[in-house]
Amino acid sequence: MTHSTLVQPQTERLIQSGLSFLQQAAQSNFAESRHVMQFPREQGFSSDQSEHVGDIFQRSLIAEVLLDAIDKRQSPLQSLFDREINYLLSHQRSTGVGGWSYFPQLLELPPDADDLAQMIQLLARTQQWSALEEHCSIPLQVLLQDGFHANGAIETWIVPAVPTTSEQQLQQLWIRQAWGQGGDPEVMANLLYALALCNLQGFSTVIDPGIDYLESQQQSNGSWKSTWYHGDYYGTYVCLRLLTLARPESSAIAPSIEFLRSRQLVDGSWGDPLNTAIALLGLSTKAGTMAGFDAALHYLQQQQNEDGGWADCPFIQMPLGRATGRIRQILSYGSRTMTTAFVVKALLCI
Repeated sequence: MTHSTLVQPQTERLIQSGLSFLQQAAQSNFAESRHVMQFPREQGFSSDQSEHVGDIFQRSLIAEVLLDAIDKRQSPLQSLFDREINYLLSHQRSTGVGGWSYFPQLLELPPDADDLAQMIQLLARTQQWSALEEHCSIPLQVLLQDGFHANGAIETWIVPAVPTTSEQQLQQLWIRQAWGQGGDPEVMANLLYALALCNLQGFSTVIDPGIDYLESQQQSNGSWKSTWYHGDYYGTYVCLRLLTLARPESSAIAPSIEFLRSRQLVDGSWGDPLNTAIALLGLSTKAGTMAGFDAALHYLQQQQNEDGGWADCPFIQMPLGRATGRIRQILSYGSRTMTTAFVVKALLCI
């Protein structure tokens, strides 16, 4: 894809200032990106500490952006990336099947396929195959054995079908009562993309039916819905990313590209800086689809703060009551660090 050479210096300035913001945030271990939630005992949770903090998924996404910058710009960020990888590997669950949980200290919340997918991607892209085998093989094996369905859907939660510990029994109970079951398209797309990056033929028996399932879940307007993320753009992006890598001839690609193109607003945005970045990432998967780039770039320039970052925007959602089919509340998370990371990633990709 191409865009006016006049905007390239502007793009570079946005990237560099955004990376500087992330480097500054790293000095506090990305404290602003942490997701803090209350899980009190009076609601049935077992921990004496009701406040739980999650930053594993967030820091894995930040590490992905650092790797993008290293790959494409020979950016001097290798030591920071290595630090983040070590942090993520050190926070793998030490009980059960291992893996990673969004809130690592919340016993009721199982390890999940989204966090696992992020770790597989990082390790595969850096060809750390021995670390991938050591840290990811067991949770992946359990997920694909016990969470893979005949229709191609893959569960989000990584718990053996027959629990072997009291903790796993507790997690299964909370899956049925609170977290919900069934394949979440955006999580599946992230996992299948990670497996496709491994470039191993053995995963074709999972990837092919998984893509069939995702194609069947595409909405009539060309988008994909997300369970755990706000809006229609994130799910659409990760599904497009998977399809263009693993099934580039898919008939689902064109309508999803058209969906994204049709949703750009007159100010060049897709509503806010985060959604704009995610929509640009979706469009960047298909060459020749970036007609609105200049307007989007102008919008992002106008929205950037003096410190190089962008505003926090709704990103992750937690639908309470999903398991029973009666959602009573949707909890929301966003951070300036996450928005900035996605904006930098989008600018690096186009």
